[in-house]
Amino acid sequence: MANLTHAGASIDEVTAARITEPNDWLRLLVLVLIAVTVHTWLFFHTYTTARDSIGFAQLALQYESPLDANTEYPCKTPLDVLKHGLPPHPPGYPLAVLATSKVVREVYDGQLTDQMLYSTQIASIVAAVLLVFPSYAIGRMLFSRFSGFAAASLFQVLPVSARTTSDGLTEAWYLLFLATALAFGIRAVRASKVSGFCWCGMASGAAYLVRPEGLLVTLSMSAVIVLLVLRKHWSLGGGLSRLVALGTGTMLLALPYMLAIGGVTLKPSMRMASESQTSARGIDIPPAVHGLALFAMTFDPTSNISRELWVPIAIFKEASKTFHYGSMAFAVIGVGFAVRRLRTEPVILVPFVMGTLNLMVIALLAWKAGYLSERHTLPIVFLGCFFAAFACEQLPGLFAQLPLIGQWVYGRFLTIVFYSALVISCLPATIRPLHENRNGHKAVGEFLKENAHDDDVIIDPYNWAQYYSGRSLRGVPPDPSPARYRWAVLEEGEEPHSTLTRLKAAVDVKNDLNNKPEIMLRVEDTSDKRGTRAIVLYRQLVK
Repeated sequence: MANLTHAGASIDEVTAARITEPNDWLRLLVLVLIAVTVHTWLFFHTYTTARDSIGFAQLALQYESPLDANTEYPCKTPLDVLKHGLPPHPPGYPLAVLATSKVVREVYDGQLTDQMLYSTQIASIVAAVLLVFPSYAIGRMLFSRFSGFAAASLFQVLPVSARTTSDGLTEAWYLLFLATALAFGIRAVRASKVSGFCWCGMASGAAYLVRPEGLLVTLSMSAVIVLLVLRKHWSLGGGLSRLVALGTGTMLLALPYMLAIGGVTLKPSMRMASESQTSARGIDIPPAVHGLALFAMTFDPTSNISRELWVPIAIFKEASKTFHYGSMAFAVIGVGFAVRRLRTEPVILVPFVMGTLNLMVIALLAWKAGYLSERHTLPIVFLGCFFAAFACEQLPGLFAQLPLIGQWVYGRFLTIVFYSALVISCLPATIRPLHENRNGHKAVGEFLKENAHDDDVIIDPYNWAQYYSGRSLRGVPPDPSPARYRWAVLEEGEEPHSTLTRLKAAVDVKNDLNNKPEIMLRVEDTSDKRGTRAIVLYRQLVK
């Protein structure tokens, strides 16, 4: 990798790296094989997809048949679904699910509920496999071919990232476009071409159409441009032209969506609501918890710790789990090595600024909303993998200075040992089946499909059973009135601080002494590490 020879040298002197050599394509082939193997294994070892995947399956069918959508507002066109579809979300991932489902429904003759959830997973897996290409490019342009390969493969096998991008969630597509935008941005800084910033902006706009946070790439690259102008690497006019190109590329894809919805986002979590809201159907929505991940830290206002102190603790704990612990230590070491190159290689500002901005956003979210999940830290961990790989390359240089053993361990041998140790340590957790402790919900849903009638109320805080019953295939319908029976789905031992939106309503059915419900079905699952999990279905006669 070409370096600037002195502080303040012109970036125009650096030629952007191109992936054209046979060794690059060989590495990419191996990366694709690793990604396909990991994600295929997880696909065929999935008991049921994440709860959020149900909402994306519903949105996909709402786009396909707007007139059949179960939404609070009547939808006649896909544009209506874009503005009023439930759950509220940018169109990128639901449309990817819809396109995937067209193929899945042709080749797999099963229930539509299964076809759609399989489609959410397959759509994510396609993006996860494609992610290796921009990941390798980023690592190679920042550090070396080894760093590109090691970072891309490490992120593919980290348990949280592998399992999340194999699930029916937006993260795979978001990370694909985020990584593509970063690759264009890094290349644009190295080659100093204005057109590269336009491509970076377009990729950032595509990321925004998957998740609103996609605009962070544009903000990060804008900050990099400003910093490089201030450091005299570019003239003021050159910096302005790059900012214009970046903004133009972003708005080409982002502006039509913004105009359609009349704002930047419809997602409650991104608005960081400070007060509880109530939907038109009377369902209480706690602040900023719509689509909350299954694994998260939640702030307890009754504890002795302040919210300000809780935020950094939560970020550290969730990021440590997403890094799978050991990789985090290497990432920190890699950052230390990379800082020394900032004066001569200002392109390293790109991941630093992007990581800092992401850290600030999730800190604000955690402080305002009082929760933080592993999934929120994925962009930071993605960037951290490049520094972890760089540390694997640089650490042997320190050991070479030791007497006797220094020369023996120096070089590729120790680098490969470090890298292999990080990868191998991930595998036991990575290959565990997905959501094995939630499979009982599908059995409850199939029971409801056979026994619940259209004039019955189904109160399912977890969404799976109601979805598998067919009741909420195209969105959650309003509760019928008058109703004959209330059916309530509960997991025994559910924590009282859960943010599930209809949990209280289901508990009220269970605890109604004046109109005691009967237990219609009890499904036990012994796969949960915390002990036997029981999913209970109650039925109460409406009086």
